[in-house]
Amino acid sequence: MSYVITLSRQFGSQGQLIAQKTAELLQIEYLDKKIMEQIAEKSGIGAEHIDEHHKHGEKFWERNKMLFNLNSYDLNQEIFRHQKEIIREHAQDHSCLILGRSADAVLADFPHVLNVYIFAPFAYRLKNIQQFYNLDAEDAAAALKRVDGQRSDYRKFFGHNADRRQLMIDSQRFGVEGAVKMIAAAAELLFADLK
Repeated sequence: MSYVITLSRQFGSQGQLIAQKTAELLQIEYLDKKIMEQIAEKSGIGAEHIDEHHKHGEKFWERNKMLFNLNSYDLNQEIFRHQKEIIREHAQDHSCLILGRSADAVLADFPHVLNVYIFAPFAYRLKNIQQFYNLDAEDAAAALKRVDGQRSDYRKFFGHNADRRQLMIDSQRFGVEGAVKMIAAAAELLFADLK
């Protein structure tokens, strides 16, 4: 029987790296951009539209624009419907770790799931963003606020307002390796009888 780890994160908290390393350690499938590729393959929707959906479709002004543009609204709903199907198919087929995509909400009725949230203090995330994207402090701060806001709006837009976090980890305090070990230990504890 399979289990799923969903991992959501604040921008700049190194959540993506933690997710990848956790999946490697547990030897389970890692899903992130692969979901977008499968949506394009399954639906025939161009990758550029799917990317826009994930980057901008959740903004407040975009939602208002959708009220007057049913095609845009329908496209966002169709993309999300395909995303939901793909997430559920993977979760039923085999153990995996899914980064973002509101997977915790999509799998709310799934019996064997661990929902993890990675966060860190603003200054730590700011430093990470500056280094990774080679930005000055002002641009990095703007990017942090924008992306965190978009992720929050995305969840609200698709009706995923409940907080399903079961394990929250401060990546500054525990570091990438410490976070990976904590998630792996929690998965071993919760899902030992599934192996």
